[in-house]
Amino acid sequence: MTNKIAFITCDSLINLTEDDQILRNYLLKSGIEPVPYDWRKTPLHSIQEKTVIFRSPWDYYNYEEEFTNWLNAGFDTKKLVLNPLEVVKNNFNKIYLFELRDKGVLQPKMSLIKKGDRLGLIEAVKLFESSEFVIKPLFSAGAFETYRLDSEKFDSGIDKFFELCDNKSLIVQEFMPVITGGEISMVFFNRKYSHSVLKIPAKNDFRVQLNHGGTFEPYFPGDSLIKTGNDILALISGSLLYARVDGIVSDNNFYLLEVELFEPMLYFEGAENSCFNFKIALDELS
Repeated sequence: MTNKIAFITCDSLINLTEDDQILRNYLLKSGIEPVPYDWRKTPLHSIQEKTVIFRSPWDYYNYEEEFTNWLNAGFDTKKLVLNPLEVVKNNFNKIYLFELRDKGVLQPKMSLIKKGDRLGLIEAVKLFESSEFVIKPLFSAGAFETYRLDSEKFDSGIDKFFELCDNKSLIVQEFMPVITGGEISMVFFNRKYSHSVLKIPAKNDFRVQLNHGGTFEPYFPGDSLIKTGNDILALISGSLLYARVDGIVSDNNFYLLEVELFEPMLYFEGAENSCFNFKIALDELS
C-alpha cells in the first residue's frame, strides 16, 4: 500500500523541480507517494495527507503578506509538518541571520535597514565607502533584487535604491570577493550530515543560483567544516528534516551566508545516498 505525503510547491513547479523529481522517484520505489500542492491554491487545513513537507514554494517572496497569512492560518495539529511551521516562520525572513550573528556565528559585515529608512540606508552604505557591498531585501529568495555595488554605483542609482527601501526592509552586506570562486552548501537530514556541493557563479557574476547561470559540483568538506555546520544548526531549535548551511571560506574561516530551512534545493543529483539519507530522516521523525 502506498503512503501519500504532501509536498508544498508553487504553480510553476506543480510537477516539482528536477531535483525533487529525483527524490520523488526514489520515494515511490519505497512505497511513499509525494503529492504536490500549490500553496496559493491550497489552504493548509484542506490538505488530506498526514505528513506535509515544504519543498519548493519559490514564488513566496512575491506575495509576502499572502504567504504570511497562509502560514498563520495553520491547520490540524495532528499533522506532521516538516520543517515545522515555527521553523519556517523564523526562516523565510532573513532577520534570523542577525540573531545568529548575535550568538557568535561568523558572517560578512551587514546592517539591517527598516522599510522606509532612507537615511539608515545612506549611513549603512557609508560603512563600505572604499569597498564593494551587496543590497538585498530582507524578505527574498533566489537573489531576487540583489545588487552588487560600490559607492559610485549606489550614488548613480540612488533613486532606484530609495524606491526599493520605501517598499522593503533591506540588508546591506559586505561583498567578499572569495564568493566568485564558489559558495559551499552543506546538506543535513535530521541534523546528520549528508552531502555538499560547491555552487559556482557564471563568469562576471556573483550570484550562484541556477537561474542566474550558476552551476554546481560535488564538494567534500573536512570534518572541521562539517562540525561548523552542525554547531550552527545547534543554535536553531525544532525538528529539522532537512537543513542547508551555505557559506564561504576565507582565510580558513567559514562565513555563513544562509541557513535554508524551508524551501532549499537539496542537490540530490549525483549525491550518493542522498535520497536514502532523506528517507531515513523522514522515518526517524515520523
